[in-house]
Amino acid sequence: MKFEMWIRALKAARAAANVSQEGLAAMIKWSPSLIAAIETGRRRPTMELAVAADDVLGTGGLLAELLKEADQERGPSWFVAWRGYEQQSTRLRAFEPCLVPGLLQTEEYARAVISAGGLQQAAAVDELVAIRMERQRLVYRDPPLSQVVFLMDEMAIR
Repeated sequence: MKFEMWIRALKAARAAANVSQEGLAAMIKWSPSLIAAIETGRRRPTMELAVAADDVLGTGGLLAELLKEADQERGPSWFVAWRGYEQQSTRLRAFEPCLVPGLLQTEEYARAVISAGGLQQAAAVDELVAIRMERQRLVYRDPPLSQVVFLMDEMAIR
């Protein structure tokens, strides 16, 4: 998984700059406990943290680029290829007979759909909901999509 590589890169960059977790936290104005949680894999790094760490550790954007790549592989394995197609698309079309399409779902609706049946653990549900909400930026990107069509059956809306 690419997040382990990102964590290793952060640790190596800190070591090369002779900066402790506490030192990095002070330099980028984050808490030491959050840096520790990220380096142990208990918390996900954010792009804001990656950019700030790149700046103070002098990695030339490496951490931000690695995090961007790791984010591309978030979510179910069957969806990884689709995510790339979705981001490169100029138009989107979706037909959903029973559900509101993922790109139009509210966070509450997405959580209900993803957790239905009890097949996912709470942490997995949170991660999948976060991924779905992040995907919605696609609809508002620049340059904008040339066409977006969502066709839903009345049942999906009810």
